[in-house]
Amino acid sequence: MSTPSKISVQNALGQFPPIYSHYAWWVRSVEDDILRMEFGDPYLRIREPRPDADAVEGVLALNRARRLVIPTGIWSLFVADGLWTVNATGLSSSRGDKNATNLRRTLSQLDGQRLTDVQFIEEADEWIFKFDLAGELIIRSDASLPDAWQWTLFLKSGSRVSYYNKSDVRLTEASLQLGKIGQMPA
Repeated sequence: MSTPSKISVQNALGQFPPIYSHYAWWVRSVEDDILRMEFGDPYLRIREPRPDADAVEGVLALNRARRLVIPTGIWSLFVADGLWTVNATGLSSSRGDKNATNLRRTLSQLDGQRLTDVQFIEEADEWIFKFDLAGELIIRSDASLPDAWQWTLFLKSGSRVSYYNKSDVRLTEASLQLGKIGQMPA
């Protein structure tokens, strides 16, 4: 990966129109807080076993020794430290929702909806993602984590846009090596 360069919020907004009209799929919350969703045609991202598996022990060694196959879209949106809320079909769920049934039901309603618009409300430091069947994803910055990445949009090329706060948006271009979707931003 190349060194991240700072971009404007307007430039970040400019990354989304190619995604408009694409279905959101595999919408899920991982580790109960991180929201992840895929857009565009799926493909398999395959990580081969790592040669350094025997250099570590336990679960880490087992994970490094196995092949990892992950279905991924052309675009992947991760909401890591942002305070997210999903509203869909009369249901609502937010980051940290302890009602697993409500969380699953709400996210499943967003699954299959097409992204139609992305807006940034500067005064609220809030991103609003609109979907064709009235689904909505709202991401508010967590003021207690001003230096944490609120969300990242990963592209199949390996490039990514990471939003930290309204004065810190970063674009990382893919290097000549194949980029790793799902890596933490720098």
